[in-house]
Amino acid sequence: MDTMVNTTTDYDTTLTSTTLPALSAAATIVGAVGQAAAEIVMPPDSVTFDRWIQQYLRDDLLDCLMFLGTMYFGATGFLWFFFYFRNGFINKATLNYTKIQPSKNYTWAIMADELYYSTLTILIGSALMACVVTSYRLGVSMLFWDPLEYGYCYFIGSVFVMFAFNDAFMYWVHRAFHTRLGFKIHKIHHRFSAPTPFATQANHPIESFILYLPVLLAIGPFPVHLPSLFLMFVFQVTLSITDHLGFSLPFFEPVSHAISSPVHHDLHHSVYRCNYGVYFTFWDRYMGTLVDSSLDDHKRSALRREQGVISRKDTKTE
Repeated sequence: MDTMVNTTTDYDTTLTSTTLPALSAAATIVGAVGQAAAEIVMPPDSVTFDRWIQQYLRDDLLDCLMFLGTMYFGATGFLWFFFYFRNGFINKATLNYTKIQPSKNYTWAIMADELYYSTLTILIGSALMACVVTSYRLGVSMLFWDPLEYGYCYFIGSVFVMFAFNDAFMYWVHRAFHTRLGFKIHKIHHRFSAPTPFATQANHPIESFILYLPVLLAIGPFPVHLPSLFLMFVFQVTLSITDHLGFSLPFFEPVSHAISSPVHHDLHHSVYRCNYGVYFTFWDRYMGTLVDSSLDDHKRSALRREQGVISRKDTKTE
């Protein structure tokens, strides 16, 4: 399937008629699974709603906010300091770290916008994560610690399914955000055409809620290995932050055919209708939406003109 069509829009017009019905069906299935999960892991008489709310507000919400906020702003702040503050405190030329879009200026106003929307996302993500933590602490989830509790086959298979499901979810939801309706929300994230680490989770609140929604599946209806879930979450957040670094990293080259790299995702921010994958490149390759990560600025601008995203008169500012 080739989505590299000649249109004047910033969204993917090929998705609406072919896959939105499938996404709608998937949403219905997820809703049904969620309802079944509630009946399985939280019987009516096991934990009262008042007790759940007290645990959620008293301890877990603040714990998750501290954890997610510290991890996100700690990592993004560290990378911003070394790569952007006063042009960075490392010799990027010596290390062969190259600014992907050198013609784009990074201003304090842009950073303020990134921090504002990222903070909203952290608040939303923490609220949803706290639901899982509260359910686990009160014993009404199906999270488990011991890999042997359900056998090694289930353990290995469930970890694979977690990664595969989340990668597919991010790809298809991302493509849905590039439809006419979805881009009204997603355009907030694309305000940052030359992304930096702080832009990683700079999303519209509705988009942030949707992207964090799958975390609730950790409550049930299927047993989930808690340490593996935690490691997967850390891996994905780390990779997402790296994707928005704005600098090419040589050590990504050997694995860039399989894993999303800074150049891979930077192209998505500047070209729009390509490289939807956030973690891996499998779905981009399979669906024909992958664009070569080695494109330079000149080829990038030419590709955008070909897609109708920008006109020739915009080339000087690209």
